[in-house]
Amino acid sequence: MVRILTLLSLGLFFFGFLSAQTFAQPYSIASGLVPIAPGVTITVVREVSLTSSPNYCSAIPHPPECDAPSATGPYLGALPESPIGVDAAGSAYRLTLLGNSYSLGDGDGTYLQRTRRDGVTENVASLYRQRCLDPPACSVGAYYSRATPFFMDVTNGGILMIASADIRSKPYDLPIDYRVGILEISGLPQMFDTLLTFVPTGQLLAILTPAHPDGFRSVDSMQLWAGDVRTLPDWSQAQPLACTAATNPDPGQLVSITDALPDPAVGEGRYYVVASQSGTQRRLGREYVNGAFSARDPTTLPVCQ
Repeated sequence: MVRILTLLSLGLFFFGFLSAQTFAQPYSIASGLVPIAPGVTITVVREVSLTSSPNYCSAIPHPPECDAPSATGPYLGALPESPIGVDAAGSAYRLTLLGNSYSLGDGDGTYLQRTRRDGVTENVASLYRQRCLDPPACSVGAYYSRATPFFMDVTNGGILMIASADIRSKPYDLPIDYRVGILEISGLPQMFDTLLTFVPTGQLLAILTPAHPDGFRSVDSMQLWAGDVRTLPDWSQAQPLACTAATNPDPGQLVSITDALPDPAVGEGRYYVVASQSGTQRRLGREYVNGAFSARDPTTLPVCQ
């Protein structure tokens, strides 16, 4: 008996630019970057005080954070007009108000924005140029700079940036500390969508729910379908196995489903695919065609009932 399992909603790619770790510091490069969009977090990958470790950048080759621009130079580096990139769900990221600054309440700077495929633009994070670090007294402040371009990590749903922070006392503007490092913005849609596995004993299927199923922030339900591999990519011939495989699943939730279908005959094969439903929208993962990823068209997939 031959059984073929095709994981059509799985983008199984693992790549890391740098391993991240949390960092606790009263005055840090992280204070110049504040998340706005739900689910977005800021992590310090690494950070060092050049005031305390003046020889840190003397090595050849030196760490990339040593290329952080001086706080007296452009706070968005030399290429502020270059786009940042496109995430796994097709949203484009950019910086706003280039060459100027918005008031951010306790300082000024600009926003990291994304424009979704439906045309809606939203602020993802605030990028400070300068900020008061001890309001309301403001006896300590910081000037921030970032090297451009930023690095888009489509696989893991993040953006990496080289940053510096010049910490100074106010109002006399005396230097306190100068810090450089690498920041990571996490919580963006990941290329890894839904992990679908098959265990022959007992014919058990398992779905591992990611943080952003098929690029949605959350889903109302997940659907499981099956079909003959010879009919691909005609989704109209798929048959539903579970229309509500998971209801409002949490990230990391493991959903088990019993497959009651008989084994395919010798020489035959069956595929399984997971569809994500959020409101009136349904997504069927992504496909890789001609060297590029795009959303898989779910319109021919029948209504699950």
